Formats: sequence, C-alpha cells, structure tokens
Amino acid sequence: MTLQTQWKNPQGKSPDQVYLWAQDLIRQLRRGEANAGWSLSPSPTGGGASDTATLQAWLDSIAGTTGVLLPGLYLAQGLTVSALTTLLAWGAVIRKNANGAIISSLASGAEVYGLQLDGDGGTFTGIGIGITSGNDQKLYYCLVSDMESYCVDVDNDTGVRLTVGGGFYQCTTTTDPAFRFANSGTLETAGGRKLVDVDCGGGFLVDTAGSQNTRIMGCDTTGIVFGTNSAKTIIVGNRLPISADMTVDGSQHHIVGNIIGTNNVIIASTALNCVIGPNVHADGFGVVTDNNTSTSNLIVFPEMGPTIHVLKKTAVNMNSVADTAFTLKLPFGYTRYRVQAIMISHASTNLTSATAVQYALYTAAAAGGTAILTPTVSTVSATAENTANNIHILGPSITASFDDTTLFFRVTTAHGSAATADVTLQIQPLP
Repeated sequence: MTLQTQWKNPQGKSPDQVYLWAQDLIRQLRRGEANAGWSLSPSPTGGGASDTATLQAWLDSIAGTTGVLLPGLYLAQGLTVSALTTLLAWGAVIRKNANGAIISSLASGAEVYGLQLDGDGGTFTGIGIGITSGNDQKLYYCLVSDMESYCVDVDNDTGVRLTVGGGFYQCTTTTDPAFRFANSGTLETAGGRKLVDVDCGGGFLVDTAGSQNTRIMGCDTTGIVFGTNSAKTIIVGNRLPISADMTVDGSQHHIVGNIIGTNNVIIASTALNCVIGPNVHADGFGVVTDNNTSTSNLIVFPEMGPTIHVLKKTAVNMNSVADTAFTLKLPFGYTRYRVQAIMISHASTNLTSATAVQYALYTAAAAGGTAILTPTVSTVSATAENTANNIHILGPSITASFDDTTLFFRVTTAHGSAATADVTLQIQPLP
C-alpha cells in the first residue's frame, strides 16, 4: 500500500513523513495513479511570463485540499492560499515579479512544504509571506530569500501557533530581520508561535515587535530584535553569533542555553523580569550589562570560563565631592564577588587640568566601609575616542572578595569646573 492511499492528507504528520509521502505522491500523480482530489499545478513558464493568474486559479481550485506545485521557476506576486490548504512544493521556485508580497495571505491551517520564494530584492519591494488573518499555519523546509522586506510578516493576534520548521530565511539586507511577529508593535493578547531549526545564513532572525509566547529553538542567526512591548519569548539552544551587541527589551524573556558570539548582551533600561543565562559565550567571556536599575532581571553565568557582570553609570558629576551608588544583582547561587576593574571614560573635559579629579570606591557611603579603591588621581586627559588617555582602568587596592549589595563610587577631589564622565565596574560573581 502506498503512502498516498494510507493518508487522506498530510496534516498532522511530521515534516519528514510528509517529505517521503510527497515524493510518493508526485510519482503517482505523474503516472496518473493518484486518487481523486489530488491536483498538480500548471507547468511553470520558466520565467518567460507571469504565472500569477494561472497559479491563483489553481490555488483556488485546491482550496481546503492538497496540491503539488510542479518543480520549476514561476513568476508571481500577490497570491493567496486558502484555509486548510496543503501545498507540496519541493523543487518549485516562485520569483517576485512586482512590488508587494509573493503570498499576501496564508489563511488558517494552511501548510506549505519545501517552497522556495525569491524576492529579487534588488528590483522589487515588499515581503515574502503575509499572515493577516487565521491561525495554525505551518511552514516546513521552505527557502525564502532576497526579500527587500520581511520574509514572513505576521499581524497582531493572527498566526497564533504558527510553526516554522527548518528552512532558510534571509532578507536582501541581512541586518533586517527575516520574521516580524505582531507587527503593529503593541502587545498582542495571544501569540504562541514557534521558530525551530531555522537558518538565517548570517542574517537577523526575528523582530519580536509586540508578540508574546514566542519559542525560538535550534536556530542559527546573527541576532534578534526585541520589541519594547514584546513579552515571554523563550530562546533556547540557538547559535547567536551577534554581529553587534544584542539589546534585550520587553518583559519576561528567557534566553538560556545558547551559544553566543564575542559581542555583548545589553539589557535595556525598560526590560523587566527577564532571565539571561546560563549561556555559553564563544570566547568564554560572558559580558551581560543590565541597564535597568531595579532588581527584576536575573543574569545567570555558566560555571565555565571568566564571567563578568558590567555595571555602568553615565555622566557622573566629577565636579562634586559625592557618591554614586551601584546596586549589585548577583546571579542565582552566587553570594559574593570580586571587583575586577573600575573604569572612568567618556569624560566631558580634561580631568587632569585645573584641579585634578580624584576618585575612590567604597563599600559604604561617605567614604565608609572598606576602600576597594583608595583615592586615586585621574589620568583621563582626552575626550575623543581612539585617543590615548581617554580612559582610566584601575584594579582594586585590596585583594578581597565582597558580599555587599551596594558599592559607592566617590569623587574625593572635585574638578573645580563642570565635568562629567562615565563610570563602569566589572564584577566577577563567585560561588
């Protein structure tokens, strides 16, 4: 008994099962042995003329059933796929031939397997696939590339439980995300989409915009864009090379068990209740900076390699003898730490002229407690980047570990005129 006669349709089967089933189905269709209801698409023109009208007529004719898109090159734009339609398309390529989406609507329960979409992004604008209504769509082993805009763009509260499994998705500009979920940017009420084993070929994967409950697993991407209103994204087991620092915004995201490149993870000042780590950093130097002054975010470092918690205050007044407090939030399971470095940089003026600024670091306010750094004369004489003496990097004056939850950077001698600088502490948590 063939797979064709065993299954009425492929929905509910695994992608690998569907692939084998589809090959058997294509052979049967070509021999004229298929059961009633199966349909082959019209043959493609091979790029000589638009296939939009004939393809759309065929898609309408197979609405709610399964169709096989014959291998070859089609030219089309603005196609719609009806609800509960399954499209088997291994070897078929649809190339955009006008501005706009190639598939403008993928309706509820529609499933697409093995389709290649070519956006010809140097010529035409627009997205690859739009999901504007309906839920439970599935895209398996598709190749969507060279899109001037998003490969897949999903409206708020549509495409709920969308599953993308395997395949390759990349925009013409690789720093543009391949996917955008909940594209209005306001927090949606549903969500629940999955990206599994997706390769972006050095491009960005997704703009989470206003989505929630997204799961990203086993993907290979240069980065992820976090919408300010996004929530509850679970990012597990991915390769995140990160071509630049990745900023995490939104709330209740969990980024755990990933391989992260040599750049930094920055937690935005507006991010709340996020869990970052443990992740494995490619250079063993996991730098995660939390710009939220509350204690809602949790950073967990792996047990391997040097790990650093970076705390930063910008535009600290260097013309006033006063304290600047740094609140420490140690990862779960860590109760103490060592101060690895104190750095003063990005000064507004020469801190060595007029009255040379002096500064120190203490465990209590007003020069109280232990002096981790005793009063030290600033060496910051330059303000421009890429210039000698534009940063002062200091180690602690005492060899000790600490468990204080607040440290106090203190200007002990003021500049005598207006002056500011950024102050950064590098803290290594100790178990």
